Amino acid sequence: MKRVLKGLIVLAMGGTMMMSAGCKSCQNEPPDGGMGMAPSGDIGDHHALFQPAHGSAPDIAGSGKANPIATLLSVAMMYEWLGERSGLEAPGDAADLLQQAIARVFADRRVLPFEFGGSSGTRDITTAVIAQVQAVATGRRPE
Repeated sequence: MKRVLKGLIVLAMGGTMMMSAGCKSCQNEPPDGGMGMAPSGDIGDHHALFQPAHGSAPDIAGSGKANPIATLLSVAMMYEWLGERSGLEAPGDAADLLQQAIARVFADRRVLPFEFGGSSGTRDITTAVIAQVQAVATGRRPE
């Protein structure tokens, strides 16, 4: 696949996930990640399954502390795969938009997940990413 995670580079090194936005406007160094940042895709010849690489985290279940970024990045990977399979540009464009929104939210330090010592939970992170996607789509600055 040519375009998977084109706008956002995720490198697995020694069990640590690191994100890099790969854009000049993202000057701040992003945080080293945990499993909450790790997307995955099981891709076969005809079918694929996309999901976060982390487990169920029963120790934080129901607390609102789960980092949704792995899920969102898995969705971006799925969009990329769908674009490649269908030959359509729209899924790839959606993946780029989602990846860029995630990168911007972290670069602007609008959120900091619990596993990085912050206080941003599932709802905070999801809301920030959605606001960034909407801002880009409408040409406004996120609130």
